Amino acid sequence: MPPIKNRAGQKYGRLTFLSFAGISSTHHALWLCRCDCGNENTFKGSDVVSGNTKSCGCLIKDVLRNNYTTHGATVGGKTRLYRIYQAIHTRCSNPNYKDWQYYGGKGVKVCDEWRTFDKFQSWSLAHGYSCGLSIDRIDPRGDYSPDNCRWITTKMNSSRATRGERNGSAKLNYFKVEVVRFMLANVKITKTKLAKLFGVSRQTISAIADGSHWKQPTVIAQGELPCWIVTP
Repeated sequence: MPPIKNRAGQKYGRLTFLSFAGISSTHHALWLCRCDCGNENTFKGSDVVSGNTKSCGCLIKDVLRNNYTTHGATVGGKTRLYRIYQAIHTRCSNPNYKDWQYYGGKGVKVCDEWRTFDKFQSWSLAHGYSCGLSIDRIDPRGDYSPDNCRWITTKMNSSRATRGERNGSAKLNYFKVEVVRFMLANVKITKTKLAKLFGVSRQTISAIADGSHWKQPTVIAQGELPCWIVTP
């Protein structure tokens, strides 16, 4: 094997060569190295020089720690807040998100001010955020922005969703619901077209059709139907 280079005192990454420590079973020169964190261990000199080994193992721990504490997101219970921040961006920018049609698919965006977590975090903490609350858009057709968002209880958020306020079915009233039911029974039209016609989701139309939503009946006469409905 070639002569062993004296690397004592040389530093690569976080490791400083201290002294030659022998030859490995695979015929590689071994060196005792000290890491910046203070740990001393033996490494293959070639791995240290090439950059394959950059520390005693503390570097990867620091990288992982930084990934989980970006913007202090794991301090004081902020992990959940950072996940919420990521979630609102995902639902507005990723067409593969399961409920994309209610958010980015309807033109809902995250305001420019909240492009960075710091601004979102500052607003949240100043407006009552706590681990028991969910973010809510006051106007379900508006964007995620300081003037259109608030923190409400999960129960209240679920109640709004049940009433259709978040996905847009609040655009309906009982009369319009009966019009939907009438059209489903008497007009050749798909649920998808009905949803677009009334500005709601197809799921809302399906819920009306199967009776799981808007259960209160309203009797309407054919003469009260909108003029654009063509009946048999």
